[in-house]
Amino acid sequence: MNRRTFLNPALIVFGAVACCALLPAASSPLGAAESGEPTAEAVIAKYVEAIGGLEALQKVNSRRVRYRVHMFGRDGYSMERSWKRPNIMRSGPPGAPGYTLTEGLKSWRVGPDGRMELPDQVAADFARRADIDGPLVDSAKKGISVEYVGTEQFDMAELHQIRLTFKDGTQWELFFDARSGLLRKRRQPSFYILNNEITRGPDTWTYIYDYRPVQDILFPHVWVQATDDHTHAFVTEEILINE
Repeated sequence: MNRRTFLNPALIVFGAVACCALLPAASSPLGAAESGEPTAEAVIAKYVEAIGGLEALQKVNSRRVRYRVHMFGRDGYSMERSWKRPNIMRSGPPGAPGYTLTEGLKSWRVGPDGRMELPDQVAADFARRADIDGPLVDSAKKGISVEYVGTEQFDMAELHQIRLTFKDGTQWELFFDARSGLLRKRRQPSFYILNNEITRGPDTWTYIYDYRPVQDILFPHVWVQATDDHTHAFVTEEILINE
């Protein structure tokens, strides 16, 4: 079993957030493989139960999240992202004429002059985010493989690491609190368009805090994203479900 120890670099600038996290009490032990390690499926099942359960999640037909983006050393700004079952997502500044629209495997940049389809690789990244249930629900049916990697110590807590591999080979690393079952951090690749060419950027680390209930489902209300060259904090202002 792999076991590592890390301190969270995001806490250098956002340390007070972790103290606000609402973590439920420990639940029953995870199912274990023959090696004695928990299975990926057991870690995922505990997470789904910790945030409210599969039945509650599948009752969500639409979700809208308004949040504030804080770039350290600069003024913040508001953003809004909305989902509609099964895989429609819209993202952009509230009330602005320009936004990004994802429907299934296709994504467009929409503006006053029309819409421009985004390249396949960028659209695939948006499509993974557009699934209102997320990749952990019915992952096998979606062609996503899951693998238990090991544990590590992070912010004085033991985390279980799960690796997701999507159909196109893209991998996400997810880290769940062994005690509460909640997702604490995530690593995933990033892509951007430069001079009309698709470029893979540095991996993005997302640190997740401050879970609060909204209609019986726990949602993180603060998250910090860090790459090699910048760190942003995101603070939720409002979450609306089925409205």
